[in-house]
Amino acid sequence: MSQEDYYQVLGVTRDADADEIKKAYRKMALQHHPDRSSEPGAEDRFKLINEAYAVLSEPERRKRYDRYGRGEAPSNPFEGGGVSQSDLQDIFGHDMFNELFASLFGQRARPPRRDVEVTLELPLALVLTGGASSVRVRRKVTCATCKGHGTKDGRPPQPCGTCRGTGQVRVQRGFLVIAQPCPACQGRGVDLRVPCGACYGAGGTQEEVTVEVTTPAGVETGQVLRVAGEGDQVGGAAGDLYLRVQVLPHERFEREGLDLHHTLELPFPKLALGASVSVPTLEGREVRLKVPAGSQPGQVLKLRGKGLPSLQGRAVGDMLVTLEVVVPKAMTAAERELVVALDALQAGEGAGEGAGGGAGGGAGGARRAPLGGVRGWLIRLLGGAA
Repeated sequence: MSQEDYYQVLGVTRDADADEIKKAYRKMALQHHPDRSSEPGAEDRFKLINEAYAVLSEPERRKRYDRYGRGEAPSNPFEGGGVSQSDLQDIFGHDMFNELFASLFGQRARPPRRDVEVTLELPLALVLTGGASSVRVRRKVTCATCKGHGTKDGRPPQPCGTCRGTGQVRVQRGFLVIAQPCPACQGRGVDLRVPCGACYGAGGTQEEVTVEVTTPAGVETGQVLRVAGEGDQVGGAAGDLYLRVQVLPHERFEREGLDLHHTLELPFPKLALGASVSVPTLEGREVRLKVPAGSQPGQVLKLRGKGLPSLQGRAVGDMLVTLEVVVPKAMTAAERELVVALDALQAGEGAGEGAGGGAGGGAGGARRAPLGGVRGWLIRLLGGAA
């Protein structure tokens, strides 16, 4: 074993306090644990890290080390006054302690809860208000045939003779004792040589259920909602259900954060002359929108407070209305003549023709008649009010 200084092993200074030493040990132990690291010498490094912590975490042993240096290192720092089980649980937490160290103290790792994740599709209108929704979920439940025992006769199985019911066998690696799944029972801890015909010894079967959930207003695509106890129902505590939200597209509105975008098609006269028009909202009602005279295609008008709420309900977005002009796809001959006349007027040609027609008399006057009423005709043609 290396004679490297214990403080250097943990990467701390000689005046480091107990919390600094504990944090450094946790970091180094996770990095060099043989079950996590594939680097050569990880096992020896892990042993040295534990020896260092066993000495520096105890005030009296640290004082002796600071004064006399390293003495005879313990063969196992988890025994004989070294690092205790409660120390490790405090440093790593219960779940990680089970994963890394439970076998060293003769414990069997607690089976994890089995969570289930599904996609929850929500209409945009439900994002506005929040409320009840439902989702189909496939999950595992206790087998009704064997009552979760996994045996053909439905009785509790006998403990595995190889691992004595622990589900694990120990493999010696130097001073470490590493737990591995028992090869005889595949980690179950029981003898299932005659398994249940319905679940094949798994103790559970698949079911599809409808779960009712309540979604908050303002939820967004990609967010995850948790429903406690609605995951798999086999073994230990029931798992949880995680719902990954997918907000569905809307035919009229497009979402951008808290704002809603809506395209409003209007005839030319309403853009040119201005108007008060009805605009649909996500609630299914309509509100009035004032279109200023001279509005242009592509111009955006805002309806404040008609967007979506934030998830916390502290803010509300707006509705942004983009104006577009509607152009008739087909016109009668008279309508076409009026549009041509308007085009001529806007190009400055109509004024000259009007002056000449007035001097020329009858026939010219007949040709000029549509020009005099072009405004009213055009408004009626394109859908505006005269």
